[in-house]
Parts: sequence; structure tokens; C-alpha cells
Amino acid sequence: MKRRYLRRGSRGKAVRHLQRCLRSHGVGVAVDGAFGVYTETGVKAFQANRGLVVDGVVGPKTWDALEDSATFVPPTLSGVPTVADEAPTVADADDLPKGLGMFVSGMTKATVGTPGDMVTTCLETGIRWIAILAVWQDGAGQRRWNHGAHVAKYVDALHDAGVDVFVWAWTAPGMQHEGLEVVRGRVDAWSAKGVILDVEEQYRGQFSAARDLVADARDTFSDVSVGFSSYAASGVPFEVFAGLDFAIPQIYDSENNLGADYAADALVSWRQKVGACPLIPAFKTYNSTPHTIETAIARIGVYHLAIVGWQWRTTSAEEFGAIAIATNRGRNVGWRRPDSTSGG
Repeated sequence: MKRRYLRRGSRGKAVRHLQRCLRSHGVGVAVDGAFGVYTETGVKAFQANRGLVVDGVVGPKTWDALEDSATFVPPTLSGVPTVADEAPTVADADDLPKGLGMFVSGMTKATVGTPGDMVTTCLETGIRWIAILAVWQDGAGQRRWNHGAHVAKYVDALHDAGVDVFVWAWTAPGMQHEGLEVVRGRVDAWSAKGVILDVEEQYRGQFSAARDLVADARDTFSDVSVGFSSYAASGVPFEVFAGLDFAIPQIYDSENNLGADYAADALVSWRQKVGACPLIPAFKTYNSTPHTIETAIARIGVYHLAIVGWQWRTTSAEEFGAIAIATNRGRNVGWRRPDSTSGG
């Protein structure tokens, strides 16, 4: 097929060919012949992956990369690495989160229902992994979460349903070693697959503390994967945390008003911060509608190893239903997906 420049607004057979090429490289766009915002997002992700100029325009260099099978990097291992032939170094890629996940701060009947209720919600929405909060450290000291005997019933039910469990922790400089010891206990008690460290403003400018945390985490959790989560706060030593197994960038459009390019631009910025570290974007489930959740998942999730929602406690039944629809597992046929001609 004759090559031509393609950009948002292009239509036709050439766009279908482009979309098929993107899909062959693990970018999950629809093949509908319409170059909309979702296709543009996929192009930008692919360009960032291959070290090309990230402009969303398909020109000769992008076509060369798309049509060269030698540049293929399996998305199930690497997400969107910076260099095409450089996969991330992890102990075991099978230990990384995969598919749709959800953060959970409180494991009680009031917040998640019974163990059976929680499993049903996971199955209906396609949730494949859960990150359970175990410790929170701040100026008030250290607080343990979800350490009651009842939590074991939830964890056992999740394991029986094939849902993976990760341990989530907010640690603070000066207390992090104590916190990791608590997390180690939860990893063992819950047969957790990995650990997620929440590193936000408490680590701004704290390069020494960040290095200590990474080294301590590597020593404490040599048998499971360890990742980190953060928003794009200035001063956070991302280059240090990028030495962990995966990164969870918080791509939250809290008021649903940051525009169509926000997610793609944020992910490109994160890729520049953490290099080849696998990205598992987090999207917000609060203050959402079926359309905003559909849009968020489509823009950030289709070309990644996994995505994760924030968070269970603030997600309504309607929003869980929207997640189910957006992940193509919903049974509510009364809600119509956005017109593909406007979504690309």
C-alpha cells in the first residue's frame, strides 16, 4: 500500500492499515479507518517506544518502524520501553501485575461487601489483581491497615477466584525500614505476588532516602516483584525509583477537563522519567461517568501490561458497571459506547 502522511482526522484504507500495524505491535486500537484521538494516542505511544519524535503524525520514519517486524516488543512483558530492543530487567515478568487492577484501602464489609461480594465484582468487571493497603507512615507515625483476622477470608476468596494480591504501602523517610518489615509480614500472610510503594511528596528532594528505600526493598523482597506509584511531582527522584520492577503513574484527570491529549502526553513524560521501567498507568474511578471511565481506559490502558483503578472505597456501583463496560465485560447493553468515528 502506498504510504502517505496520516494524522488525526485522516480516514480510509491507509488508516486501517496503520491501525492493523499498531495492533501487531501490541497497541490495542480499533481497526475502523478513522484516525481519532485513540489512534493518535496509540501512535504517540508507539513513537515513544521506538525513540521517534512524539507528534502523533505518521510519516516515513514512523512507517518504517511500524512495518519493520524486527522492532516488535511483546507488550505482555515490557509495556512501552524507550528502546525497542531493550526489555526491562526484572526477576520474573510473570510476577508483575497484569490486566485490570484496583487499589483497596479498607477490607471491610462496609467498603467492599462480603468476600463473596468482592469476588463477584472482580469477576464482573474483569479485575485480575488487587493492591491492599498494609501500612501508612506520615507525621502522625505509622498506622497499620487491614491486619485483622477477617482479611484472610477476603484474601483466600480472591486467590480461589484467580485474583492476584499485591501489598500496597505508603512509607516515609526515617521510618521506611520499619514499614517494610510490616509489609514483609503481609506478603507472607497473604501469599502476595508483589509490593507497591507509594512515593509522592514525602520523597521530594530525598535522593538519599529514595536510594535507601530501593536498596532496603530489594533486600526485603528478593522473592517478589516491587514497584512504585506516584504522580508527576517535581523533585521526586524518579531515576532512583526506576530501578524497581514497575512504575504506576497516576494519570488522574480529577475534574475530567484536561483534554484529549493529557493521558498520552503524561505517559510520554513518564517514559522519559523512568526509561525502560514497565509502566502500569493508574486511572481514577471517582467522580466518573461511564463515558469518562471508557475514555480513560481507552486512552491509557490499551497498550500496557496492566492498568489499575483508584480506588475501591470511592467507586460506586455505577462506576464499577462503567468499568465493566469499558473492559468489554459488561452486561449492561443499555449504555452505548461512544461513536467510533469520534474516538479513532
